[in-house]
Amino acid sequence: MKRVLFIGFGFIGRYLEPCVRALGEPAPETVYAVKASGRGLEELRERFPYTFSYGDNAAALEAADPDIVILCPPPETVPAITEEVLRPYFARRRAAGRALPVIYTFAPTPPASYFREVLGDGVLAAKILPNVVDRIGKLDMAPIGTNFISLDPAAVWPEAERETLCRFLAPFGENIFLTDDDSLRLLAVKITAHIFYEISFSIADAAERCGVSVTLAQLGSAVRAARFAMPDCRVPMLCPCGDEGLPEALREFVRRLTRAWYGGIEAYAAATDYTIPRETVRHINALSFELNVLPVQLETREKLRENTRDHGTKGGVLEKGCIFFERYLRQPLEEETRRVLAGGGSDDFFDFAEGMSFTISLAALRQSYRLAGGR
Repeated sequence: MKRVLFIGFGFIGRYLEPCVRALGEPAPETVYAVKASGRGLEELRERFPYTFSYGDNAAALEAADPDIVILCPPPETVPAITEEVLRPYFARRRAAGRALPVIYTFAPTPPASYFREVLGDGVLAAKILPNVVDRIGKLDMAPIGTNFISLDPAAVWPEAERETLCRFLAPFGENIFLTDDDSLRLLAVKITAHIFYEISFSIADAAERCGVSVTLAQLGSAVRAARFAMPDCRVPMLCPCGDEGLPEALREFVRRLTRAWYGGIEAYAAATDYTIPRETVRHINALSFELNVLPVQLETREKLRENTRDHGTKGGVLEKGCIFFERYLRQPLEEETRRVLAGGGSDDFFDFAEGMSFTISLAALRQSYRLAGGR
């Protein structure tokens, strides 16, 4: 078992437990975690076989003597931790002739190359955007999960370290190595797919106000059925779906809305440059869409809202997507739902929805670049 240190232990730290176990049986003498505060520390000690501390990252580094440093604090704190805490620690290990820890960072920014630039040559860092929905009940989501991994192009990874990285992430799905720019471009589609949470809430709420009962399970099932009916959809179907539960008036509306929303994703992908083949882009986007819509069918509203809180950060790309939905789409969507239930509706709405899908993807991408310092 390699020695591991978590710097930061919020949602991502807890979520990565299967990954730690993929490397071996964790124990307090091999896995350490340092939090910003002591809140909830005793509960964590009861739940995880790790050594926990709080407040002093430098002391935790010395105590852990790690082979792997897992960085998952709030993203905006990563530069300060790297420059003020990691830099002197790495300098001491380098001066002593000791191997340097490998860094796994779980934030959209900064890129993996940043750590070599700050900490010096020989530093290995992987920026990871993982699949953040690993299970729903007993249903393993790994067959439709993707982990985006971006490495510093100037760093030479030994095969053993690369194999360890892949083994660590294997519980969550397919490992896909991407340039940093490609990872941000594809992350934007995950955000747009996630907005189907909000779309489903709005349709259900608008229908309820019209005296029509529509559940999230019915909507998620109908959206998935519409997507699987599209000829390009070749992702695994982990559970059945269909639109039979929806009121008749909403079936064609949801079908066309799904096609329009996915059409916006495809238009964004077509307008964006990638270093990977277009077929790979389409494969990743299809998995991202299914991974985000399936929870609408299977989870409660409370759990979906919890997912949004856990998967997003203040000022992050998911928050940006949700802001655009609230500002520009919620009201028109609810008004159109009422018109459809009253026997009306307009073809123009689907053009608008496709445009909003494209726009939210682009807004998420631009927010990623803002967080990266305007690259």
